[in-house]
Amino acid sequence: MKTFLKEATILSVVDFQNSEKTLLGKFLFGFVIKDETNRFEPNFRVITSTIKTQNLFEFITKSGSCYVINDDPTNLDITFAEFVVMRERLYSPDDILELRLLLNHNDDRTIH
Repeated sequence: MKTFLKEATILSVVDFQNSEKTLLGKFLFGFVIKDETNRFEPNFRVITSTIKTQNLFEFITKSGSCYVINDDPTNLDITFAEFVVMRERLYSPDDILELRLLLNHNDDRTIH
């Protein structure tokens, strides 16, 4: 059974230790078109477990779920902290990018 997604983004979750970027895992974000597993309603925002395999537009996750996307996905590198916020609030990649801009804008106004 498969879950079909639109507006998909592959999230590469990274962490920085000693100025080195480390990939923690890749996850899929998208909006549900149709769900044969009956877990999600149409247009529900989904963030999957870690992507285990990818074959073109079909993804199998660590939990064994199968997701099919309807178009080429976008890609976004996010920090672990951003990923936690996304999962807790079900934010979209666009929401995260807006938060980054807001935080950078506020940081630019701070005297260093």
